[in-house]
Amino acid sequence: MKLALPSMQKTHNKTIFLDKGYKCDYVGNVDIILSPSLYWVQRHTIPIKYDYQIKPLLKALFDETLPSGDFKYSYAKIKDNEYFIYAYSEDEIKKSIVDAGIELKSVGSIYFAQNELSEYFSTQLQDDEALCVDGEFCIVKSEDTIIKVPAIMAVSKFEIANILDQIELSKQRIKLNSFTGAVDSGILYRASLFLLF
Repeated sequence: MKLALPSMQKTHNKTIFLDKGYKCDYVGNVDIILSPSLYWVQRHTIPIKYDYQIKPLLKALFDETLPSGDFKYSYAKIKDNEYFIYAYSEDEIKKSIVDAGIELKSVGSIYFAQNELSEYFSTQLQDDEALCVDGEFCIVKSEDTIIKVPAIMAVSKFEIANILDQIELSKQRIKLNSFTGAVDSGILYRASLFLLF
């Protein structure tokens, strides 16, 4: 007698595009592509031998261009010595996720629109075509950078929600700090006593 074993196929998270003010009606695990309104991006040519050598430079590359706040930094290699450099506020992203009605624990990975949508713009859309985020805003590719513009500026528009399942997500992702807020020090003290004994 043969027993049927449950399928071990990897389940895929639903991909959503997160913008400020977005409301999500999907309940379940999600991967998020961040709107350009939730991060800053710069393109740089940096003559380094190994990619990891760029990490100490990231913050300095954004000197005096960011508003005050606590930022994290990331990068994506375009080609030899060319990089997209990112700055983002983890708190602002978390707030946008929660405001959208998404539980932080249901978020798999987070991606930048710059990395995930550039190829789609290059291969699937004409120069004057845009992806609509909502009735007010669209995203377009301008000089190799994905930007958010008022919908009235877009000549030809497609709904971004309709193409997200066609996007093959890259390996260039960020993870948010798993601590979602301040933890009561009494709870930490009691937990550490429990672990000691």
